[in-house]
Amino acid sequence: MWASFPAATSPRRIILLGPEVLGPQAFPDGDRKLAFAEGRVQLATSLPPGPSVRDGYPLLTARQAFEQLRSADKGMAKGPPTSATVFVTAIALTDYNFPTDRGTHSLPAWRMHLRDVTGDIYVLAVSPSARYELPSEAGMYDAGRAVPSADGRRLTINFIAHHDSTGPCDPGYSSSLRVAQTPTAIVLAVTIAFEPETPPPNVACPASGGSAVVPASPIPGAPGTRTITLAEPLGGRVVVDDRGTPYVVSAH
Repeated sequence: MWASFPAATSPRRIILLGPEVLGPQAFPDGDRKLAFAEGRVQLATSLPPGPSVRDGYPLLTARQAFEQLRSADKGMAKGPPTSATVFVTAIALTDYNFPTDRGTHSLPAWRMHLRDVTGDIYVLAVSPSARYELPSEAGMYDAGRAVPSADGRRLTINFIAHHDSTGPCDPGYSSSLRVAQTPTAIVLAVTIAFEPETPPPNVACPASGGSAVVPASPIPGAPGTRTITLAEPLGGRVVVDDRGTPYVVSAH
């Protein structure tokens, strides 16, 4: 799945783990929120010039960013038809934090202000040619956090090898980790084997919605972590689970 990832490129291709359009905070009414969601956005200001490259990344022009804003899927609920329009009254090139597989990074972004709307909108200004799209099979969410050593030769993840049952609604399990290393990716494949246990008929257990093996915020050296030594420094390689979903590799 990740065999074609260009791990050796500089700057490293961006693997975005979230939307390319962030904001705003609040709309004055439902009509303008719906208009924004459906791309009924108009310019009420001139488009500024901008550099073609910043921090080594090729950039979108202000016009391209505006068109991206109009066409982006903003994930907002649809509503009754409306003829409202929202207006962009200011555009400027700046930097903004976006979630990536190497943590939250400050990246070039076009900041746009909408009339009567609270909070600005930030459109990632890095050209798609400098990004790497997540494979469709990988899903949209990260696989957890992997903490690298300073020299890039070790990775630490939360990994609980064995858990004893504490009651009918807390099944015991054992887990194992397999590691594969390629020139483009590090694969951390966790396998969980639950101990078969059926709750008594008079016990109603709440549904479980997550994995007990890789909880959030791993702390190097704390109980329940596992440190993997790599054959070569991590470099630009992507770290993924056995489904191809990236870990967030960051010390913070």
